[in-house]
Amino acid sequence: MVVVGNVSSSKLAKTKMAKSVLDAGWFMLKTLLSYKAKGQEVEFLEVNDAYST
Repeated sequence: MVVVGNVSSSKLAKTKMAKSVLDAGWFMLKTLLSYKAKGQEVEFLEVNDAYST
């Protein structure tokens, strides 16, 4: 099982972590994780990260 937070990269780009957020390509990372999980028949979940750390 792969679980990722539903992180908005546009909101994170306005914080102190802007350079690392924009360099990392969050959307592409989630897309690749989803693709690989489906290929390996692993469950992929995207959860709301409002109350998580």
